[in-house]
Amino acid sequence: MKMFVSGLKWSAVMVLVSVSFSMLAGPLYQFAAGIDNGFLRCLVSSLICAPVWLLIMWLVSLLVMYPYTKKYEKPEISQTPDQSDKSDRCEFDNIGVLVTGLIVLLSFVIVIPFTFAVFAAVEFFPTCWWAVLAVLALVYQTAQTVFAVRRLDKVSSPAESVKLGATLNQAIAVAGLSNWTLRIGHYPEKLRAYSEIARNSDRKADPKVRAMLVKQCCAYSHAGRDVVFMCPIVMQELSMKEADAIIAHELGHIKHAHFQIHLVMRAVATLVAIAMTVALAPLFVTAGGSLNFFAVFFCLTVCGLLMTALRNFFARQFERKADEFAVRATGDAETFKSALSRVVELRNYDTERAPSLLDTHPSLPERFRIADRAA
Repeated sequence: MKMFVSGLKWSAVMVLVSVSFSMLAGPLYQFAAGIDNGFLRCLVSSLICAPVWLLIMWLVSLLVMYPYTKKYEKPEISQTPDQSDKSDRCEFDNIGVLVTGLIVLLSFVIVIPFTFAVFAAVEFFPTCWWAVLAVLALVYQTAQTVFAVRRLDKVSSPAESVKLGATLNQAIAVAGLSNWTLRIGHYPEKLRAYSEIARNSDRKADPKVRAMLVKQCCAYSHAGRDVVFMCPIVMQELSMKEADAIIAHELGHIKHAHFQIHLVMRAVATLVAIAMTVALAPLFVTAGGSLNFFAVFFCLTVCGLLMTALRNFFARQFERKADEFAVRATGDAETFKSALSRVVELRNYDTERAPSLLDTHPSLPERFRIADRAA
């Protein structure tokens, strides 16, 4: 029932987004058409389109994605913190505001090249713009994947001193994996300092701050080797058996080659979104015979959202498979469920919100049911 409601809400949002984009495409193009120089026209159009696109996507995130954090009440403090601890918290809050501002600014800056690429492809390659966009998209995705994987390697180190439990060794044997590496992430300097303050304090750490310290554990392949990346705070806060259960889950992703399949699916989804836009392109031809590049970009956005929802459907299937593998390989469903609960608590997830079609992971109650069935 919850997923049905989520589907209706998703459909309503997609209709709202489509109507908004269609109403804006015409006036924006008429304004841009008054600029004679093609390059300048694309640049000005990008500067206009970027904030409009960001605003609509922000509304989509409010309506569909939901915030992932609960509004926790601040825990009662039994003792008055000293001045240095207050200043540390104040400094961390200031850093949070600064980071938020930088994210907004970078989002605006990053969107402009995307909009410019679409506008320039339609403007300068009117007959094969779709092929140009396909090549650019695939090149970008490849570069992004390489950068992300290398960055994970850079911010982590091999966990040579970490002792693996018997259940994890059992999972490794079941998976038949030999060439894999466990890497533990590093804290950024400021977060490391605050984590020490929170850990050494008699008070419970602020859930929102603690959630910032927890990064997504993941599995990936790089340079011919399989890697499991674990967040340091997860390794610190979970028991050995619970940490082994999470690592076993990531080994399930490696066993089923989910990383490689995800890369292929991402490329295919992009090409399908472009193909859908090409099919609808005749609707975007203006009275003068030219193609409205605003309409093309907005159509790509809507088709991209649809493909993202479909891709995330398969991502949830991957998570279910990895959950089943972790439970069957370790033979301990209760420890796995306990580990999931601890990670959800650490990341400050809202477990009571309705599932969304854009979720990459199943809900916690569903994952508990998967663990019980796999036991």
